[in-house]
Amino acid sequence: MTENEKKVKEILEEVLALEDSGETITADSNLINDLAAESIDFIDICFRLEKDFNIGKVAVTDIFPAVLKDEEKYDEDNMKNELKKYPHINGDLLEEIISTKSLKPLMKVKTLINFVDWKKANA
Repeated sequence: MTENEKKVKEILEEVLALEDSGETITADSNLINDLAAESIDFIDICFRLEKDFNIGKVAVTDIFPAVLKDEEKYDEDNMKNELKKYPHINGDLLEEIISTKSLKPLMKVKTLINFVDWKKANA
């Protein structure tokens, strides 16, 4: 487990009050379905990423594409073009999105980890 991954998981435990829940957070944990994150939690998560990683201002839409709201409107080519705007959506995560033809994999912890890794590498 990388240092960034460990720190992201600690942030999620604190923000989502999971420290004593016994819930195990993995890179594949779904932020909404598995960890019960709500819209207000995403704002707090972004603030904590800014503060704990010193990576500048972070908005929810910097991490999660706005197309999540309108997934049905996008065909595969349009989706790929939209995702190219988000350099942290790459590798296994991008492959999973393409193979499942769904944006649901973006709601996993690994999206946050990829974002932090990308921001720190390009600071």
